[in-house]
Amino acid sequence: MNEIARSIARASDQDVCAQRHGATSAWSIGQQLEHLLLTDRVILAWLHAVAKGMMASDGPGGPTWRGHVVIGTGFIPRGKGRAPDVTKPDGMEFPAIQSGFAEVQDEAEALADHLPILAADSCTRRHPALGYFTPPQWLRFAQVHHRHHRKIIRDILKATH
Repeated sequence: MNEIARSIARASDQDVCAQRHGATSAWSIGQQLEHLLLTDRVILAWLHAVAKGMMASDGPGGPTWRGHVVIGTGFIPRGKGRAPDVTKPDGMEFPAIQSGFAEVQDEAEALADHLPILAADSCTRRHPALGYFTPPQWLRFAQVHHRHHRKIIRDILKATH
């Protein structure tokens, strides 16, 4: 999850977090980071539960065709998806975002020993727009999702400097 370190490095203080550029995104840099943090927490909690054998599949099936495209190409088109309520930013202050990413990094590192179990597990969890993902697909999605928001943050910074 080096993506986390890259994302948090994009905004090192409150002034940077407050920056926004409406033509790039409705969310500020801080809101982009908060969304990533909330999403990571949801994904990692589920992956830890799967690794401990505490989860059953949400349902049958796999990714939708859009899900296959996102996972396969590593590209999420801008402005097409809507964040689930549980991952919408709610005004978290930068120090809380920063410490939250440190906690998520620790959780991700703790998951490393379970990667062989997760790689072989066919348990699925539904993504609200992209269908049902297995643990490896969720890990790939997290990587793609971080890259997507890093690019948005980069573009906000370019537009505001």
